[in-house]
Amino acid sequence: MTRTGSQVRGSIKPGQEIWVRGDSRGAHTTLVFPDGMTNHGVLRLRSADGGYVSSVSVPSGGMFNAADGQLLVEAGAAGPRTLAGPLVNEGWVSINWPATLVFAGATHVNRGEFDVMPGMALGISGQGQTFRQEAGRIRFDGGADLTGIVFDWVGGTLVGSPLLDGVDLRVAPGVTQPFSLSLIRSSSQFTGELKTGQTLWVRGDSRGYHMMLGLPDDFSDAGLLLLESRDGGYQSGVRVGSGNLTVQPGGILRAGVGAGGPRPIDAALLNRGRVEANLSVTLGRAGLKHRNEGEFVVAPGAALGFSGTGQTFEQAGGFLQIDGSATLRDQTFRYLGGLVKGQIYMANDTLEFGPGAGPSGTFLTGGSGMRLSGRIPSGATVIVQGSSDAYHTLEVAPNGLGIDGVLQLVSRDGGYNSALRVDGAPLAIGVGGLLQFSAGSGGPRSVTGEVRSAGKIRADFSATLGQAATPVLSTGEIAVAAGVTLTLPGGVQAGGGRIEGAGAIVGSVLGNATVAPGPGLAVLSVNGDFVQGAQGTLEFEIGGKTPGTGYDQLVLTRPAQLAGTVRLVLANGFVPSAGDRFQLVSGPPASTIGTRFELPKLPAGLSWNIGVAGGLAFSVEAAQPAAGQFVGRVSDGDGHPVPGVTVQASQTTPYGLRAQLWNNATLSGTPLVERFDAQIDNNWGGGVPDAGIPADNFSVRWTGFVVPRFTETYAFHTISDDGVRLWI
Repeated sequence: MTRTGSQVRGSIKPGQEIWVRGDSRGAHTTLVFPDGMTNHGVLRLRSADGGYVSSVSVPSGGMFNAADGQLLVEAGAAGPRTLAGPLVNEGWVSINWPATLVFAGATHVNRGEFDVMPGMALGISGQGQTFRQEAGRIRFDGGADLTGIVFDWVGGTLVGSPLLDGVDLRVAPGVTQPFSLSLIRSSSQFTGELKTGQTLWVRGDSRGYHMMLGLPDDFSDAGLLLLESRDGGYQSGVRVGSGNLTVQPGGILRAGVGAGGPRPIDAALLNRGRVEANLSVTLGRAGLKHRNEGEFVVAPGAALGFSGTGQTFEQAGGFLQIDGSATLRDQTFRYLGGLVKGQIYMANDTLEFGPGAGPSGTFLTGGSGMRLSGRIPSGATVIVQGSSDAYHTLEVAPNGLGIDGVLQLVSRDGGYNSALRVDGAPLAIGVGGLLQFSAGSGGPRSVTGEVRSAGKIRADFSATLGQAATPVLSTGEIAVAAGVTLTLPGGVQAGGGRIEGAGAIVGSVLGNATVAPGPGLAVLSVNGDFVQGAQGTLEFEIGGKTPGTGYDQLVLTRPAQLAGTVRLVLANGFVPSAGDRFQLVSGPPASTIGTRFELPKLPAGLSWNIGVAGGLAFSVEAAQPAAGQFVGRVSDGDGHPVPGVTVQASQTTPYGLRAQLWNNATLSGTPLVERFDAQIDNNWGGGVPDAGIPADNFSVRWTGFVVPRFTETYAFHTISDDGVRLWI
């Protein structure tokens, strides 16, 4: 049939064919079915010559292509092809030449076979139309340009990748087959969820411009949700109004590079699958909460940022890998589990560590609105940093803070303050933990509050630590670098551990630490009381004759009280000579000196002389010791002897216990005899323990240390025929 104005009334029966033909005789041809059309045969749209229109129009009743019907759109001699009317297909529709399906307000339905052949295209545009894929198969081997319509996928199969421009795409829960669909233009919408093997490309481009796709509340992605521009640096983003955007296990949310442009994810993100930020991503809006339990990767050169303040990001499992950058401002980051790999920059945020936080991650923090809580895990680092971005920084740990990893205070530029205040509970540095003051670009460094450390405190830049009237309690290590002053307003009370350095400590140093200038040969200063407990040790290296470069020196401003051990070690192959003098402690004369000196062996004919003039000095004199004896003097600055000192040459190990013998039964007064007993197994009978002690009415005290050979339970017993007390 040819020529516009032709009409057909009734149905096309099996075996019947109508050819709608535009040609040179009838010119452009649009065949009208005024009362609707049912096709059981063949309806062919094909031009004969000249590229004429070959179309049909069904103004009322619609087009029904029955299960045995064929609707064939063919090239012929080219020209437009239009199906103007609501189409319901249960047979076969073959689009072998570009065609347009159009009818205002129409709902087109496919339940059969609908094929768009390779190189061809089907266009459906606007006018409130809906295309519903209910059953059968629709195949886009060519292309499809669906613009401003509703595409309602209820069932059946879809093959190919139609372009959906401003389309309301609805995918029913029963649709489980894999697909790959692209949506452009921000007027587009999506209803449904992505299942395994399903891909939805949210695409900004020069046709649809910036793209922000609205997703349903509590959207679920078990497939691939791709945010990527095609050209022009256009935005490609998504928004979920309420509930979470959940990436399920096996699902992927990918911000692709494409042609660049913004990649906003305006949603509360719950990731149990994989999030890939291959281009910079902006996450969320004010007040939203995000949680990662899967894999979250920010690629090199990409950045993760947050849109709107007051958001929370929980790292709860899996890993957050920052190969590019991540920045939070006025947000909360909770490290609850899994791993953080790389560095996160935080300004005026809240950083919380839970008990399950993993052994990794670097958190670069700044701003006086910054808050810290929990316990920094081993392997993780928190850097408190003043900078031109965060300005002077005074961070607060309102409920105390634990350190099993690293807490570092440093400035980035401009000499800004870098400080931490700890309230409510102590700053507790665990074994293996490190508190470090670093130089950066200068500026004050301070940690204020109660401090307890079993780990390491390292001052590589001058800083203030602790609070007045409350000493830093340390059983770990304190190190002060050369030229650095560590100010301790409450001093330090050491229950053990080590204090070393080549700088200065302002504040009292009390307790039982090993105190040693260095490492290497150095001078360490203490401006405050220096009180060494009975289990403490002062350790000096001697490798020459000049303080600081030849031998260690401790400089004090107040008289030292040395109740423990003073140990000398020769370094760098140095051998002292007669007349050498080493002022190891410089300052006022020591008011009390150690009960034990461990001194290195000197060449034959030389001995040590110990004096407290100017602090504590050791000199070498010519003297010949008897076999097994130490010969020398322990004296004050005026040459007067100092009592109560045991001098031990280091080449002889004093196994045994220190014995003190009195000529009374009350252990009172000055002992007449002091010595080391290798074992306590005495049967004096009517004899005496020493020639200077009477046979009756005497007392003995043994003190010292027992070093067990094995880790096991030990029992201590005494057998005696007089009173005895055993104290462990």
